[in-house]
Amino acid sequence: MNQEQRKEYVHIVATELEDYFHNNARATDLESLTNWWLAKNRVREAPKLIREALDELILARKIGKRIYQGREIFERLSSRKNKLLDAELQLGLQK
Repeated sequence: MNQEQRKEYVHIVATELEDYFHNNARATDLESLTNWWLAKNRVREAPKLIREALDELILARKIGKRIYQGREIFERLSSRKNKLLDAELQLGLQK
């Protein structure tokens, strides 16, 4: 992050803190503000971060994904399931 990007980012955080004070508290300490801001931003970023991490695990064949009743289900792959996936991939490549 260059200096200009950092300055813009600090301004965004300042605006969020201003909103916090307007809506929540007249006074608080640095630790409480830091914890509030981290929790708020982790919640916002969590779905994207978790999705990227799951995709990495799927590509590494550490977990699998299936659809059950319209929901994505993620599960640890056994060595048997890995062998089945290998066979399916080989068959797919041979077609």
